[in-house]
Amino acid sequence: MRTAPTRCQAAVRCALVAVTALVCGALLAAAIGSPIPTTTTNGTTAACELPRAVARLRRGAPGEGPLDPSAVKRLRRQLDALPETHHPLGL
Repeated sequence: MRTAPTRCQAAVRCALVAVTALVCGALLAAAIGSPIPTTTTNGTTAACELPRAVARLRRGAPGEGPLDPSAVKRLRRQLDALPETHHPLGL
């Protein structure tokens, strides 16, 4: 269980919150006042669309079900049949 902060610790925390809010406000004001490069806009758009894209990829393709166990076994046998190679740098 955490103990309550001392009066000094509480004052420091409040000061840090106030400074953080002021810095964020200044950065926001600077961002609003400056022209936005198109690459930033594209990055922001991509970041906003990312959760939906990841959710779609996790659902899989339409009609795609779980992996066929026999196909997985066949693939593993084929991979085991491949020759081993040494790393070119000897690692």
